[in-house]
Formats: sequence, C-alpha cells, structure tokens
Amino acid sequence: MPDEQIIAKLWNGDTLVTSYTNADIAQYFPIKVTSATGTRLEIYEGAMLANASARAVQTTLQTISVDGAIFSNNRKTGGSGSGEGAAILNTAGTLYVTNTIFDGNRSGYAGGAIQTTGTATISNSVFSGNSTATIGSAIRASGIMTISASTFSGNLGAAAVDSAATTMTITGSTFSGNAPGALSNRGSATIQGSVFDANGGAIVNGGTGTMMISGSTFLSAGDSISNDGVLTLSGDIVLNASLTVRAGQAASHSHHGWEQFTDAAIRALSDQREHLVFILW
Repeated sequence: MPDEQIIAKLWNGDTLVTSYTNADIAQYFPIKVTSATGTRLEIYEGAMLANASARAVQTTLQTISVDGAIFSNNRKTGGSGSGEGAAILNTAGTLYVTNTIFDGNRSGYAGGAIQTTGTATISNSVFSGNSTATIGSAIRASGIMTISASTFSGNLGAAAVDSAATTMTITGSTFSGNAPGALSNRGSATIQGSVFDANGGAIVNGGTGTMMISGSTFLSAGDSISNDGVLTLSGDIVLNASLTVRAGQAASHSHHGWEQFTDAAIRALSDQREHLVFILW
C-alpha cells in the first residue's frame, strides 16, 4: 500500500509481554495509534503480545497487518465504550490478520479477542478460549469482515463471532465447542463451506439480519439455526441422521430419537422450498 508510513513493527520472534505488576513494561501497553490516516502498524512472525492489563493493540483510522503472531491472555475490563477488544481494537481502520493465534483473551463487554468497526480480513488463524461478558467472545464486528480458513473453538460467554457488519463472508472455517453459540448476525452475512460442531447453538440470525448459507455442515444436535431475519439455504447442507455418537463407535446413537428430529428437518425443507435435491447415503 503506497504512501503509508510504518509507525511500529514487531517481528522475528520479538516478544512484548507485561504483567499487572511490572510497571516498566506495562507502560508500553496498549500499542495505541491514533494519528492521521495513512500510517501502518505491522506485527509479524512470532511476535507475542501477552498478559496486557489494558488491550494489546488499539488503533484508529490506521492499517494494521498481523502475520504469524500470538495474542495470549490479554485483558480489557469495563463496560460498553471501554471494555471492548482485549487483543485488538480497530476503529474505522483496515485490519489484516493471517496465521495468527488468539488464545485466552478476555474483554469485559465485547470482542474477547478483536473488536473492529472498519474493514477486517482474517485468514488461517485460530481463536481459542477467548471470552467476554456480553457480545462476541472471539470477534465483534461492524463494517466489512471476511474470515477464511480459520478455526474458532472453546470461546465462551457469547457467540464466538458477533456481526452487525454491512458485509460479512465466512468461508472454509470451523466452529466447535463455542458456547452459547458460534455466530450471531444482525447484518448481511454469507457462510460458505464451513463446519459447525458441538456449539451451544450454531447460528442466530437476528431480525435485521440477512444470511445465505451454502455448502456447510452442521454435525451436532446443538448446532441449530435460529432465524428472525432473512435466511437462504443453498448449495449442499450435510445433515447426519444421528447427530451424536459415543467416541469411536459409529452409529452408537442410532435409534435413540435423532431420526425423528432429522426427518422433521428434511420434511420442513421439502415443504417450504422448491428445487431441492436430496442425496441419501
């Protein structure tokens, strides 16, 4: 991106770690950049930002590039307007994240790992064990967001991804073990080729939400879709006849009542939609 001034860079295994008692290091938290547009923050190749008592990175109107970093156990306390984005708070800027791990971050209100109100592109990254009190245990987003080939597991306290984004696209990603759910949408969302397994609930599409789901797999009974907005299912949706098994024992929960549930789901699709193709195996 031409004409951008690089204002800070962490890379090649640099570590920026603080504790609640180390004032000498704690003074560097958060990395806070609020200067005029056209500047850039870069975090690369194994840089670790951990244990911040105030969020790790906060920027306004900037470009942030994160590649191969680790954000671990950062904390941002407070309520609405202060307790958002324990790892990264991106306000009206552009955020690029790839090959990065967000683990154990916690916010007091929203965006356990990331809160973004600008444009965010996230790929090949892992969000695990993040949490929040109210909204978006891993990510809270508005603006434009794209997530690809990423994994969300064990994020707690709210849906792993909470979006009021103008446009959100999720492709080739996996959501597992998030509670109370994987995804909450109140904007415009497209979900493609993704897997939902053992979440408290797969998707809530709110009254202002518009969502299209295609080529995705819902593996467990808890991975339900709640819709009060506009929901379109297209492509292939994979649904097993029995939605749970004992570990390593195929079909161990067949004839336990799952068939009634999955039959009802197929019947509802058949009754409400045209031009569907059902493939049994």
